[in-house]
Amino acid sequence: MEFDSFSGGYARVNKKNLYGFVDESGKLVIKPRFKYASCFINGQALAKKDNKNITIIDTHQKKIAPWFKAAGDFSEGLAYVKRNNLYGFINKAGEIVIDLQFEDAHNFSEGLAAIKLNNKWGFIDTTGKITIEPAFESVISRFFGGFALIDIQKYPGSRAIPDTLFVDKNGVCHNNRTHYFSEGLATSVIDKKTGYINQNGEIVIEPKFYSAHRFKNGFAVITTKKWYSNKSSSGIIDKNGNIIVVPQFEQIRNFSDGLAAVKVGVNWGFIDTTGEFVIEPKFNTFSTSVDDFHYGLARTRINGKYGYIDKQGNLIIESQFDSARDFSEGMAAVSINNKWGFINQMGELIIDYKFKAHYESNSVNNFCEGLAMVKDFFGRCYYIDKTGEIGIKKYSDEIVTLSDKFIYIETDNLKNYFEII
Repeated sequence: MEFDSFSGGYARVNKKNLYGFVDESGKLVIKPRFKYASCFINGQALAKKDNKNITIIDTHQKKIAPWFKAAGDFSEGLAYVKRNNLYGFINKAGEIVIDLQFEDAHNFSEGLAAIKLNNKWGFIDTTGKITIEPAFESVISRFFGGFALIDIQKYPGSRAIPDTLFVDKNGVCHNNRTHYFSEGLATSVIDKKTGYINQNGEIVIEPKFYSAHRFKNGFAVITTKKWYSNKSSSGIIDKNGNIIVVPQFEQIRNFSDGLAAVKVGVNWGFIDTTGEFVIEPKFNTFSTSVDDFHYGLARTRINGKYGYIDKQGNLIIESQFDSARDFSEGMAAVSINNKWGFINQMGELIIDYKFKAHYESNSVNNFCEGLAMVKDFFGRCYYIDKTGEIGIKKYSDEIVTLSDKFIYIETDNLKNYFEII
C-alpha cells in the first residue's frame, strides 16, 4: 500500500487504486474501497465510489446523509426537511420518502401534514399525495380531533381580510368553530361567554365562562369574572362541564402528570385532581421558577441554575445546569458551559456534554419517537439516538465543485477545501 502524509489525524492509503485511511498509530480505520478520496478536514472527508456521487464520510465509516438547512422533529415516523429552499420528508433511516418540492411544511398529525405550494397552504398524506388542495393563506394548527385551524382570504386584493376557520379532512371549511379542537371539543364564544362544542357544532358545555382553554387529558382551564370586579379567578373543569377545581386562583396551569401548578400571591405550588395541595406554594416568582411535571419530575430554576423536583417538592436533581429541557421519553437535555448532554430521571449523565450550544435557542430538541435533534455551533443538525450515537446527520452545507480535482463545503461562510485525487 502507498501512504500519503497525515491531515486531520489520518493519512490516505492506496491499495490497487482504491483509497482508505489509517490513523497516526498506523491502524487501518477505513478500508480501501473508494475510487477517489480527499484528506480529512475537521473530521470529514469526501469520497467517491464511482464517477457520479460524492459522499461525505467520517472516521466511523458512516455515510453522511444528505445535508439539510432545516428539519423538524419526527412525527408519525416522518420529519420535514429543507434543502435548496424546498421542503420534503425523510424517514428514520434518513431516506427522502416525500420529494423536496414544497415551499414550506409542518409536522404530520393524524395522518396529514400542512404543505405550501404556489404561496398557498394545503395538506398531504404520508405517501405525499395532496388530500386537500393548497388554497389557504396560512395554517394555524395541525389536525386535532379531525380538524385543523386555517386562514382564508374573504376578499381578494390588497385589502383582503383574513378569516379564521376550521377545515376537516375532506377539505370542507366550517365557520361555526372559533378555536382549536382537542379531545373532540372546541371552545365557542356566544355573547362574550365561552363554552364548548363537539365536532357536529353542538353545544355540549354551556357558554358561561369569561375564558376557556382546550382540553388536555380530560381537563380544561377556565376563568370566571364577576360583573362587579375586574379580577378573574381560574379553575379546572372536566369534559362534562363539572367543576373539578373551584375557580379561586390568580393563575392555574392544566394538569400534567396528575398535578396542576397554581399561583397564590407571588408563590407557585401544585394541587392534585381533588384540588388539594400536594406541594405547598413555596416557589417564589421573583427568585425561582417551576414548570409542569413530566415523567414524575418538574424543571425548576433556583438562583439562575436549573434542577428538578419530585412530586413531593423535593429537589432530587440539584440545580446545577445552565439550561435544561423538560423530560421526554425518560430523558432530559441539560447544558453546562455551553455544551449539551442528556440525563435520566436519576440525574445520571447518559449522553456526555458533547453538543456545542448554537447561537439559536433550539440547539437541542427533546427526544421524539426515539430520536432527538441537536445542532452544533455552525448550525449543522444531527439526529441522535438514546445512546448518543448519530442516527441521521444533515448539513446546512453547500458543496461546490471548483474543478475536476478541487471542491469545497461551505458552512455559514466557512469553507473547507478538499482535493479529489
